[in-house]
Amino acid sequence: MRASDRSRHRTTAALSRAAGEGFLSIDTLSLRLDVAFAARDVDRLDALVADLPWYWRPPPAILRAFWQWLIEPRDPPVQLVIPAKTEAVVVGRSPDCDISIGHRSVSRHHARLRRTPEGWDILDLGSTNGTWLNGRRISSAVGQPGDELALANHRLILPRACAL
Repeated sequence: MRASDRSRHRTTAALSRAAGEGFLSIDTLSLRLDVAFAARDVDRLDALVADLPWYWRPPPAILRAFWQWLIEPRDPPVQLVIPAKTEAVVVGRSPDCDISIGHRSVSRHHARLRRTPEGWDILDLGSTNGTWLNGRRISSAVGQPGDELALANHRLILPRACAL
C-alpha cells in the first residue's frame, strides 16, 4: 500500500516520541526520519517503528503487524540438541558458531547459552532482531528445560539441563 502524508506524519511522530523518551538516539532518529520521508509504501514505514514498544507505534502499524502475525504460517518449535558435556554454546548465522542457523534474520553471533544447575543462562549477544524467551524479549535470562527460545523467527525448545 502506498504511503500517504498522514501515515508519514504518524510514523515520524512515533519516532519523535521514542527519541524524546530516550528510546532512540538523535542519530538514529535522524536516519529514520530521512527514510520515512523517502518511503513509498507503508511496509517501509512500519519497519521503522517495528522495534518500538507497541504503545508508541501508530495504530495502523499495530493493526497491520497483528494481521500479519495472524495469517503468517509458523513452523513448530524445534528441539535444541546440545551434547551433555558441553557447558556453553553460541548460536548464530556464522559458520564459526557452535549451532549455526543459516537464515538472514538471525545475527551472526545471536545468543550464548550456558548450562547451569538452575537451567540455561541465556545472553543476547547484541542481535538485531532480538532474543525471546517464552514470548518476552530478553537481554539475559535463565531458561528452564522445555522453555521456548526464539531467535528472530526461529523457535527452539531448550533441552534438559543436567547438574554440573
